[in-house]
Amino acid sequence: PIIEKSKNENLDEYAIIVHGIKGSSRSICAGFAGDIAEALEKAAKVYNQAYVNEKTPELINTVQELISAIEHMLEAITSDTQKPLKNAPDAEALEKILEACKIFDMETVETVIKELESFAYENGGDLVHWLWENVQQFNVDEVIEKLAEYLEQLP
Repeated sequence: PIIEKSKNENLDEYAIIVHGIKGSSRSICAGFAGDIAEALEKAAKVYNQAYVNEKTPELINTVQELISAIEHMLEAITSDTQKPLKNAPDAEALEKILEACKIFDMETVETVIKELESFAYENGGDLVHWLWENVQQFNVDEVIEKLAEYLEQLP
């Protein structure tokens, strides 16, 4: 990436690039990336090459993860309009996720959630989205609790 090239050639140019990353990140509420970029900008302005060399890979990885998350979100938004419509997420699938979470079988959890995500829902679509987000963050206890409550309420 251009940031790698700039860090080795010209710290003044590098400071300008990370300044832009800082502002862009913060404008989309990605303060974690903005904070890393700000520290790198300050280091570049005082010509602290060692710090820049050490922390640039962290910024690159953070920004790449951010881009990936944004792409996933955009894909989910655009694909919702093309998905077959169901009334609600399948209770059997939700039960399968619940049981897999209890034994920390994350492969099964992800597989079943992806199956659920292949549909749009009149009711419960927010639950599927919430499940995906929380599984990605390994909030297994919260997933277990929420699914147990949800499944108890079903007829």
